[in-house]
Parts: sequence; structure tokens; C-alpha cells
Amino acid sequence: MPPGDAPLPAAVVALWRDGRVLMVFDRYRQCWELPGGRIEQGELPRQTAGRELLEESGQEPDAPLRLVGYARFVLAPDRRAEYLAVLGGHCSEVRDFRRRRTRSRARGDAQIQNVSADAAPHLGAGRAVRRSAPRAPCWRGR
Repeated sequence: MPPGDAPLPAAVVALWRDGRVLMVFDRYRQCWELPGGRIEQGELPRQTAGRELLEESGQEPDAPLRLVGYARFVLAPDRRAEYLAVLGGHCSEVRDFRRRRTRSRARGDAQIQNVSADAAPHLGAGRAVRRSAPRAPCWRGR
């Protein structure tokens, strides 16, 4: 169950392949981030993560995504707290993709909470890899 002290409006997914995590470039914020987005009415966080993963990167996990934990955000300027669901999975086949749209989100500070012991080392373990095209998803890691 998600923490009950703030809303849960979004989900992200950490998709792993050969020790690297998939990142997408957000043109509005000018940074690399995990694929994800707003949970639509009647949708579960797992459904959101899978939908956003496919929309933003063209990738699909080998098996159903699993809940890893929740990230608590404090959004500026009113310091409003929200959570997002963090889901994880693995991918053995990389599919070609051309980004079709951009996204925008409120800015905030993230903190991972309630992370399972087997996933915790992976969520903070990536090293940056130089990107060749800012619009293409990239795999980052060791």
C-alpha cells in the first residue's frame, strides 16, 4: 500500500538490461529521467508504468513490472508533497524508437522510500553514459 499522507498521481519504471537502466531525455526539463507519467483515472500504477514505458521509449519488459517502492516529492513553490510509484523490470530485447512528443512536470526533490532490499542497490548505482542524440532513450549504468 502507498503511504497515505500524500496523493499518488504518477508512476515511473526502472527497466534494466545488462546492468544498465533505461533513461529518457525530457526536453522541457533538459535532463535524463526514468520513463513514467501521470496515473489516469481508473488506471493502476503498474498499468501507467507499462503504458508510459512503451510511449516514451518503445520498450517492453520481459515479464510483468514489479513494485519496487514509492518516491516522495516535495513540489515547488508551495512545498506540496506527492508520491509516485516506482516499478522495475528487465528487458532482453532493445527496440528502435523515435521520440514523438515532449512532457512537462512540476519540479521537485525526489527521495526513494520503501525500497525492497534486492532493488535498492540498483536504483542509485548508475554511472552516466555520454549520449549521442538528446531525443533517443539511452541505457545508463556500469
